[in-house]
Amino acid sequence: MKRFVQGLLIGVAGFALVILIGIPGVSPGALARMDRAGVDAWKAARASFTGDVAARACATQDHVRAAADARGWDVETVIVGSEPLPERLSTARYALRIHTRPPLPFAKDPGDVEGFDAAGCLIR
Repeated sequence: MKRFVQGLLIGVAGFALVILIGIPGVSPGALARMDRAGVDAWKAARASFTGDVAARACATQDHVRAAADARGWDVETVIVGSEPLPERLSTARYALRIHTRPPLPFAKDPGDVEGFDAAGCLIR
């Protein structure tokens, strides 16, 4: 009876893993589908935001803050040098962290960092 219960528990656990993770190369699991939907929602929000800001030749911090405020997103100032920035922002003099809604699923850091060059223009 003890072996039957152990086998049953292992079977149920294996079935649950297949549902959550899926079968590699055959079918994505529930976690992958949730992640993909979340990433798609984040991409759509970022594309809309970027489209509003990209219309300007030199988007300043004020333009970026206004676009984020219009969406109800939080914005915080990042002190350059106090934390590692993405490689594309290595020349940034100023930086802002935009807390995009919906956020990127499973992101290590909250929000998206936008950098500004010495002239105060958004680094694209």
